Amino acid sequence: MGSTSNNSLKNITEEKNVENAIINVKIFLNNSPYLLKLLDICNEFDKYKLIFFILNLLKLDNEANKKTNYESLIADATHCYFARVCDYFITNDIGCKIKSQVAYRILWHYRTQVIDIKQASKLFTSKSK
Repeated sequence: MGSTSNNSLKNITEEKNVENAIINVKIFLNNSPYLLKLLDICNEFDKYKLIFFILNLLKLDNEANKKTNYESLIADATHCYFARVCDYFITNDIGCKIKSQVAYRILWHYRTQVIDIKQASKLFTSKSK
């Protein structure tokens, strides 16, 4: 299988992980009226942190085998939050990438595309030609 096929398969798998995580977060929130209300009333930055914590709690962030490092979790949520006003959020951290994609979709921030460095390189190389 060629590199293009591997990348397509990787993207499909990643998209399925994101869609699965979105569904599970929504189910979790619907079964947790307090958290759903909290998500509704908290400020924008806290919404991102809450989504990241829920994804980690449900082990839907591709970091299930890692010991949770809350400083890293907050740092990832912070990067995601500030990148929401950008066209691209570039990260090679797959856990951060998935959590950010989920957060953007749940919180209706479709402007920002979350990509890794290889995708960015291809994108910006093709745009410069």
